[in-house]
Amino acid sequence: MRYLKTLLLALLLPACAFAAGWDDNEYKRIEQSIQLPKIAERQFLITSFGAKTTATAAQNQKAINKVISLVSKKGGGKVIIPKGTWNTGAIELKSHVNLVLEEGATLHFAFEPKLYPLVRTSWEGLACWNYSPCIYAYKATDIAITGKGTIDGGGNNDTFWQWNGSPRFGFKEGVTKESQKLGSRSKLLKMAEDGVPFDERKFGMGCGLRPQLVNMVHCERILIKDVKMINSPFWVIHPLLSKNITVDGVYVWNEGPNGDGCDPEACENVLIQNCVFHTGDDCIAIKSGRNNDGRLWNQPSKNIIIRNCHFKGLHAVVIGSEMSSGVRNVIVENCDYAGYCKRGIFIKTNPDRGGFVENVFVKNCSFGDVEDLFYVTSRYAGE
Repeated sequence: MRYLKTLLLALLLPACAFAAGWDDNEYKRIEQSIQLPKIAERQFLITSFGAKTTATAAQNQKAINKVISLVSKKGGGKVIIPKGTWNTGAIELKSHVNLVLEEGATLHFAFEPKLYPLVRTSWEGLACWNYSPCIYAYKATDIAITGKGTIDGGGNNDTFWQWNGSPRFGFKEGVTKESQKLGSRSKLLKMAEDGVPFDERKFGMGCGLRPQLVNMVHCERILIKDVKMINSPFWVIHPLLSKNITVDGVYVWNEGPNGDGCDPEACENVLIQNCVFHTGDDCIAIKSGRNNDGRLWNQPSKNIIIRNCHFKGLHAVVIGSEMSSGVRNVIVENCDYAGYCKRGIFIKTNPDRGGFVENVFVKNCSFGDVEDLFYVTSRYAGE
């Protein structure tokens, strides 16, 4: 059923241009409401559990997941990834664990689809079981990814990116065996439209729906700090249906397809600060579910502060397009954009998705060669 819920752009244009209506007390209330995780300081080296720089991705995956589970059961602490390159498959982060990448450490995710088991997640705003993201958490509390090391999703035109279905990213008709272009994306859209129960939406092996680099689902008190994130198969940082999220000092470089930098979806109390985003798509995209799934979630993204960030990509800060639960209370300040930018502040939806946007404030931001400083559309691409 198609319908367009009221789209409220409360104070948008005057706020963006002049910060009219800026309320310091409300700003402080949102800032102070964002809780950081509390995690024990004791440390556990992955090498003590069998991880080796010379091991296979499957062997390191087993060792790293083993230590994370053990540390979580023992009350929490830091799981240390030391200097070196560590090939691995999907990692599941659990409550009270801080995954620390030391300077000079690279966690490299192998292009071996069998190492990414099915998990509960979403794909472009639609709930499904799909390949595990490279780093995944479900119903976890007090979790973190920190340190000066690098998380490399292994995405390129010979691996995950070709699943996008575009020749630009390596897709070859009749050669590429797995791709969203071969029907899985449209199948998921139809399942959601037809009201197929979540647990019956099984994708993964053979379907080509690329995994996110980092995805936390139904989690609370999340910190991602200082790490470098590169070559994501899909979206880079994707908190989903979660609360109290801090992304601080993170460096994102991802020029792959749909390579959004940070996409909080149906999330509450979010701080994104001191980050560098270099992406081939949206640097930050605030979402809240797609079409009927989003309306059923009924969880707006709200109370979001974005400050002191540096952008380079297609768009800087986006609201939508999957925003059927709505978005409210977004503050963007002291950010800048290098080089050409198609759109600075971009709000997008369509009659299928609907949604609302309330209270967006932009202050002290600078853009270089920008095509549209503020752009709002309710006719974004269909479906």
